[in-house]
Formats: sequence, structure tokens, C-alpha cells
Amino acid sequence: MMKIPIDLSIKSPSSMWNIYLSIVNVTHQLGVCVRMDSVVKPLLENDVDVFESSVRLLVDQGKASVDSVLSRSDDFIDICKMMKKAKEDGKTIHITGMGRSGKSGMLTGELLKNIGFHVSYIGKTLARPIREGDIAIAFSGSGWTRETCADIDYAIKKGATIIGITADLRSKIGRISDVVLRLPGKTDIPEGSRYVTKQMEQIIKTPLAPMGTTFELCVILFGAGLIGGLYSTSDYIEGFKTISTKMLSDLDWTLSDLLSYQNNRAQLIDVIHLFENAIMNRHPSYWIGSGLTDIVAGMHAMRFQHLKSDVELTYDWRFREKNHLLVLISGSGETPSILHYANDAREIGMNVLGITAYMPSSLSKMCTHTLVVHGRDSRESAYNKRINGSAELFLPAFEYSTANVLDGIVAQLAFNLGVSEHEMEYEHA
Repeated sequence: MMKIPIDLSIKSPSSMWNIYLSIVNVTHQLGVCVRMDSVVKPLLENDVDVFESSVRLLVDQGKASVDSVLSRSDDFIDICKMMKKAKEDGKTIHITGMGRSGKSGMLTGELLKNIGFHVSYIGKTLARPIREGDIAIAFSGSGWTRETCADIDYAIKKGATIIGITADLRSKIGRISDVVLRLPGKTDIPEGSRYVTKQMEQIIKTPLAPMGTTFELCVILFGAGLIGGLYSTSDYIEGFKTISTKMLSDLDWTLSDLLSYQNNRAQLIDVIHLFENAIMNRHPSYWIGSGLTDIVAGMHAMRFQHLKSDVELTYDWRFREKNHLLVLISGSGETPSILHYANDAREIGMNVLGITAYMPSSLSKMCTHTLVVHGRDSRESAYNKRINGSAELFLPAFEYSTANVLDGIVAQLAFNLGVSEHEMEYEHA
């Protein structure tokens, strides 16, 4: 029998993970299975410190994005005026962006549709032709994404007005746009933040979680604030501030509830373990939402793919099996299509995680695990409201809070599973 001497006096969870992973590597080479030592496991299984510090960082960056827009209030007012005129003239708003930036831009586009704008997504199947007088909005954290820049070059040739949303005003998008607003990106993380301090101490080794998604989450917040400005009958800035403040308040509320109440904290820990088990056992996870929540599901399917998770969307639903994981996102917990998937998954013995604003709800009753995220003011399905022609201004506070919570879970999982920044970059398409 081979004996491996291990010093279990180390109290740092990350050090314990390094020890555990070293044992796994050695025993894997020997063809032997290994279980986590009972002394190591208790130090790890109830730790959500990385989750907390990550989401608090994202909250701070969200607040910084609001300040950034307000510091260029004249540009924001110009954007609102240009877009209102385009709407009055029957012009189209064209959205472009790649990856998660494109997804967050698409969420903004769907919000614009809700208040009567004609919106098209460049490069998509039903994209409309760009014509003179239209507006093209580019979402790119770096401001240098090749495909996004190419789309904007083409839009300029067609006579469109360009609005750039980027983290770098000196980038190509920043320089060629008619009006540009800067939102925080991963280079804006303050050196004194808890997250970066932990990085320097080598406690957290994955800057892509959450730094790689800072810009995209700020875009969601900006998009909601933009709708607030456009919806306002008198004061664009006050409309922006009202909506963005509401969104951040709901995120603060969610974080407080998840961490302050024992039952909620336990549910969060169970969800983290659920993802850990799926990743370690190589069980596929299916990510499904409806409308805006489907965009959030797609954004975070990408994030979990960075963790080497086998991730699927609705078109692979036919491959589902017992013990696979289904993640369903529904603010009301009553969306008909979501309940259909939950029932189907339950019948074949899948693990089902429901993320909703309400407990109990029809969704929570059908799931093996539930995570409550605030941000919905009504139990009526937003999907049902839309098809019933509701004129109520829709706020994506639930979607924004869910996106931040999921990114915090990604950060915690990356830490728990010992996934390095290099490995996450390798998985990034």
C-alpha cells in the first residue's frame, strides 16, 4: 500500500483544495479512486466566501457603471434624443456584439422592443438591412472585437448613426462611434478590492470569474437604465437613475437574503454542491429560460462551459437522461414552457434547479433544488403579460440579480474545483 504523507494542519481552504487535487492526480495515475478526507471536507463544503466577495465586487462595479454614465450625462441625453427621433421616424435600431457582450446587448434590444422600438440583431437570421438614418449600437468590452468592428464599419458605410458601449474609449469602437459611453470592464477592478487582495494571496486564481463578465453585467444594468430614460416623459437622467437604483437595490436585497438567513445560505451551498457534482461526474447541464431569462441562461451556459462543464441548450434536450442537471430560470415561477420542462425532467429523474423570485411557486414545487432571487414585483408570468398586451414598463431586475448570483457561483466553483485562469481561457471560444 502506498502512503502519502499530508500535513492537515493547514487551515486555508485553497491550500486544502491543492492538497486534495494533488492526491487525486497521484491516485488517478495509479488507477485508484480517492474520496475527500473527512478532515478536509468540512473546511470546504460550507464556504461561500468567494461567492460573497465576487458578487459584492460586481455590485460595486454596477454602481461604478451608473456613475460613469452620469459623468457623461450630456452624451446619455444625446443618445436618448437620437433614439426617440429614430423611433418617431420609423427607423431601426441595430444591435451588434459578440459572445456574452452580444447576449447582454440582445437583452437591451428586447427591452427596447417592449417600448415600441424596431430592433434588429446584425448577423442573425432575421436581421433587417441597415439604411440611412438607422442607429447601430455596438457592445464590446475591449472595443476591438473584429466582428463587431466590421459590423460598425459596414453600418457607417450605410449611413447609420453609431452608438458605442465599451470599456475602452481609446479603442476602435470608442473612436469611430458618433456617441460613446464607457462602462467598467475587467481592467477596472480596484487594487484594494477584497477579490484582488485574495488573488495576490493566491487564494483565488481565476480572474475570469467574475472579472471576465464585469462589462456584460454592467451592460444589462445600463440597458435597463436606458429604458428608464427613454420611458420618462420629461427627465432622461432621472429615469435612468430611478431604474438603475431599483436594479441595484434588488441585487443588494438578494445577496443579503442569501447570506444572512441560515436556510437561504444552506440552499446556496446545496446549489454549489449540485453544480460541483454535475461537473465532477461529467453530467450535462441544460440551461433554459423564456424571453429575457433565456438570454441570461445562454450567457451563463457560456460561463459554466469555462469550468469544463458539459453544457447544453434547448435544441439538445432530446439527449437528456436520468441524473443530468436542468437549470430553469423563471422570475414568476409560473411560465408555462418552463413548467413543461420541469415536469418532463422530474419524470425521468433529472436533478432540477429552479431559479425564481417566489417560494413557493409552481416551479419550486417541481424542482429538486430552488434558489430565490429577488427582482419581480408580480407573481404573474412576464411571458403571459407580454402575450396579453400589458403596457406596463418591464424591469429586468430579476434577470440582472440572477446573472450576478450565477457569476458569483462560477467564481466559487472555480475556486472549489481548482480551475485556473489559464484553463478557463482555454475553454473560452
